[in-house]
Amino acid sequence: MHKEDLGMSLVQFAALLTIAREEGQGITEVKDRLGLPKATGTRTITALTERAGPGKEGYGLVDVRFDPMDARRKGLYLNEAGKEFVAKYVNMI
Repeated sequence: MHKEDLGMSLVQFAALLTIAREEGQGITEVKDRLGLPKATGTRTITALTERAGPGKEGYGLVDVRFDPMDARRKGLYLNEAGKEFVAKYVNMI
């Protein structure tokens, strides 16, 4: 599978699959599992949300939600578009 097939980088796709495997993880947990530096991990994962940064539109596949048990913590969850995207491309692998 190539970047052109996905419309995103392979690192972004790996991050999306990591989130799909265990929803509710924080950015730090996902970047650590992928072995990414802090800045790269944050940029990679943020690109999967609605906004990739100031003035930049993201893929809109992941939602960031506050943890109901700890308001300081944010978890990453696939939204419907993210679930459909993963289902489509996981079947191709």
